[in-house]
Amino acid sequence: MAKKNDNVNLVLEDETRQGKTIQVLRLAKQEIGYITHDHDRYAVHTGGVQVGNQKTLDDAIHALIAEYHLHQG
Repeated sequence: MAKKNDNVNLVLEDETRQGKTIQVLRLAKQEIGYITHDHDRYAVHTGGVQVGNQKTLDDAIHALIAEYHLHQG
């Protein structure tokens, strides 16, 4: 059986909200969550709630994707 390749349109964009620049992660046009940066940590937010802190932007992106998959059912 041939493996199906699905293309996923995952985009990280800078946005300004309440005077701060944040990174918003979107799947197609749906916002998965966003990341804020303060000093040496990246705060991960989804559903308007902070769900964690990460040391790097890459880790924060992975955390957002994991959180998204956790709540898909």
